[in-house]
Amino acid sequence: MSIAELVETYISVGDKIDTLWNMFIFLHLGVLGYAMSTQVATIKTTHKILGCVGYLFFSYVNYNALIDSYHFANSVLADIRDAMKVVPNAHAAHLQSFFDLYRLDGRDAIVFMIHAIALIAVIYLLLQGTNFAWRKKRFGRSDEDVENIGI
Repeated sequence: MSIAELVETYISVGDKIDTLWNMFIFLHLGVLGYAMSTQVATIKTTHKILGCVGYLFFSYVNYNALIDSYHFANSVLADIRDAMKVVPNAHAAHLQSFFDLYRLDGRDAIVFMIHAIALIAVIYLLLQGTNFAWRKKRFGRSDEDVENIGI
């Protein structure tokens, strides 16, 4: 492959990584919004378990896809470094210094830590729930006032 094709491949892998992180963030915002708008104590146990199983499936697939994407991006970076050593030119020297310094090592640990923390938080929210104070009183009004005026 030429350097241009390798860089194009690297950019497409970066887009995939961005999409995976966006899905991860969107799902967690949805879970947080759901937990803040619903009294978790009123949800049936089977629905809580189904929610946890669904989340575990999503988390497993997302984690593995991110790890695989980072590994593939690392191998493409290594190929770019090797290709630049073979074809020297003025632009390649400048880019080679960038690619020599740019590394994706250590992303496995970061992805693992973020997924583990999110897993604990989401399972807690789905199973236990929380008592959000703003739901009890909105703008100093009681629950009856809120229902009557439709806030």
